[in-house]
Amino acid sequence: MRGIVFAIGMGIAILTPMLIKYGVNLISPPPDAQEYFTHEPPPPAPMSQEESERRRLLSEQQQEAYNAHQLEHQRVFFYVALPIGILLVIAGSFLTTPAVSTGLAFGGVFTLIAGYWSYWYHLSDGIKFSSLLIALICLVLTAYRRFSKIEA
Repeated sequence: MRGIVFAIGMGIAILTPMLIKYGVNLISPPPDAQEYFTHEPPPPAPMSQEESERRRLLSEQQQEAYNAHQLEHQRVFFYVALPIGILLVIAGSFLTTPAVSTGLAFGGVFTLIAGYWSYWYHLSDGIKFSSLLIALICLVLTAYRRFSKIEA
């Protein structure tokens, strides 16, 4: 019985962040490289200095546009994943079915991690601190609520 509880719990934990990720992809699609990068055929003769410079500038512009779209997609994912991850951890503490409660709690934690992972280097220290503080408080309160009755 414990094996099936573990399997279902891990399944929920693994599928949850994937579900959130692809749900965000429906709202804010990630950039498609084929839409941003045009590949011009090489010229038949050696390139002139001007042609080489034109191609380099075009490549830089395409890369900047692609990066901007990717960054926006990661930002949306972060701001969707954090509250959903916290809510999943809290929801897991209220449920009494072991496989579901454990799966939702782990799924929430994995969703939090995925959200932070996608946008961490673009967050200000203030947002990092406050969002981590909120997440930690929610986790501690959830654990306290769930386990204080068991140990008493």
